[in-house]
Amino acid sequence: VMGGNITVYQVDKKKKETKIKGKNCYFNEIAYFAKCVKSGKRPEIAAIESTRDTIRVLELETKSALADGKIIKL
Repeated sequence: VMGGNITVYQVDKKKKETKIKGKNCYFNEIAYFAKCVKSGKRPEIAAIESTRDTIRVLELETKSALADGKIIKL
């Protein structure tokens, strides 16, 4: 994934769009993981617990989006 735009929607504020140049966090995370696999080392960054929490937040973001932006409690 290279470059692109990201849009941030905040409650009671205008949306803010930001252009991302070059490699982004997803590219960097996948590259790091691939390096760990090749070297046989356990990842120190993006531990399993962190990944679990990220998936939970993504699920809640999706739920909020499907509810027309309603705030969803963690």
